[in-house]
Amino acid sequence: MVKKLQALKAKKGFTLVELIVVIAIIGVLAAILIPTLTAQITKSKVTSADSTAKELIQTVSSWLTEDLTAGGTEITAAVTVGISMSRGACTATNAPAAAANHPEELADKVESDYPSATFAANVFINAEGKAYACVLQNDVTALASDAPSDSDFTAGSFGWKSSKKVGVTTSGAVVGTSPKLPMT
Repeated sequence: MVKKLQALKAKKGFTLVELIVVIAIIGVLAAILIPTLTAQITKSKVTSADSTAKELIQTVSSWLTEDLTAGGTEITAAVTVGISMSRGACTATNAPAAAANHPEELADKVESDYPSATFAANVFINAEGKAYACVLQNDVTALASDAPSDSDFTAGSFGWKSSKKVGVTTSGAVVGTSPKLPMT
């Protein structure tokens, strides 16, 4: 019996208390790390959406320039063009109908520039026919109802979800804007 007891004492290993301490330390580190990583993921999604929104303004501006060159009618009133892109298929709504390059050609241009993207966007065109602002939301088929509007760009700011989450709407949707809209 004494030999068995001595053999058990001779075995090296971790005690239960040591294991619990290590698990507690890992839990504390995870509690600190997870919110930080989540915030960084959201920030990268907003940055990506902002970049795509900026590029989309350039695509629409290019289409408008090509339209005027092809003999299209100049735009005389502000218009909001809705663009829905899903896995290579684009739909453009409310594009200037009097244009020589019809709305279908805008959809074709967006499809060729973003062949595998999925997003919903509103591009605002002023009365002079210049695309000046864009709101874009990734991974959805319809733009969130609480996303910035034309008047928010005129005002120069928007009521985002919180001061630390510029680019996140009150419903939690990640939205990119170009130009960037600060907090109100």
